[in-house]
Amino acid sequence: MTLLTMVFRNVVRRKLRSGLTIVAIALAIGAVVALVGIASGFERSFVQLYDSAGIDIIVVRSGVQERFNSVLDESIGKRLAAVPGVEEAIPSLVDMISFENENIVSVPLRGAPAGAKVIDHLQILSGRHLRAGDTQEIVLGKTVAEQLHKKVGDTVKLYDQYPYKVVGIYDAESLFDNGSLIIPIGDLQRLMERPNQVTGFTVGVVNPAEPGNVDRVVKAIDELKDDKGKSLALQALSARDHINTITQLQAAKAMSWVTSVIALVIGTVGVTNTMFMSVFERTREIGILRAIGWRPQRIVRLILCESLAMSTLGALVGGAGALIATRLLAKVPMVAGIIDGRISPNVLALGFLLSIVVGLIGVAYPAFRGARIVPTAALRHE
Repeated sequence: MTLLTMVFRNVVRRKLRSGLTIVAIALAIGAVVALVGIASGFERSFVQLYDSAGIDIIVVRSGVQERFNSVLDESIGKRLAAVPGVEEAIPSLVDMISFENENIVSVPLRGAPAGAKVIDHLQILSGRHLRAGDTQEIVLGKTVAEQLHKKVGDTVKLYDQYPYKVVGIYDAESLFDNGSLIIPIGDLQRLMERPNQVTGFTVGVVNPAEPGNVDRVVKAIDELKDDKGKSLALQALSARDHINTITQLQAAKAMSWVTSVIALVIGTVGVTNTMFMSVFERTREIGILRAIGWRPQRIVRLILCESLAMSTLGALVGGAGALIATRLLAKVPMVAGIIDGRISPNVLALGFLLSIVVGLIGVAYPAFRGARIVPTAALRHE
């Protein structure tokens, strides 16, 4: 009988205990893959948003922790455009709105100038882009259009009272883009009662791939002063630095890992308990194996392989479950424009690696106990 055959038989003959252990590992790995995958999806969405729109730098009010609350005067855009190395500076105003009748919350409502790169790159599926002079017209991302059951020519009520005619529906690489509504920036300033104010500016840099170009422009923007020589209190961040410091994104990543660690601890305890009981119940069997010449190292390999077999099965079940769960969750109207149903291969690989770690940690003590079993004492074991 080969070692692998013995491993298979030992796992199968204790169906209930092995099954519960595999389920515990699957839940732990599924939690890691799903939660970390969702958090990574948030980050990936912002990267795609900035890359596809050619945004190199984000400019907001200095010292503002929640950047949606940043308030800047729209006239600062002229000073930004005059900074050496700046290709364009586009004002941006953002608010988060809800459509309670459709059970849709936290939909980004973006105000942007007609023809700006941040919206002009979007692929129009039907209708058209916003044009100069448009007022009370709106374009919808594909995802939010499906959620609201709207098409070109329909009307969308903003803040439950302001009717806007849908003139275009677009598709984009970014989940954030696809879940957004876009109206002329002047309209949003009026609706939010923030005349001539913006949340921030998106800045494109000349030759951004050239080393040092983006950093030089960031430094120059940070040092901008008004006509009286007083600092404008601006904070410029490269697109990557901006993503890495978004409060909601960092909170989502932290919570995903905290929850994942708890799940992994539970999975590890499950493996330890199963393998310890397995070794205890097979004391006589292990004693016989030792008596016929099995070395302690081979006993360790046997117990280790049993643990890794259950960990591998748990990883496969948990990874598949996480893929299915996130895809289904992404279709729920309340979060359809927020959660990306795709999970990257790197996250799946991380889940598999962690399952191996759980198996190794969980089996360490049981394998140690099994290797120390003395044949003569084991044969007397009841």
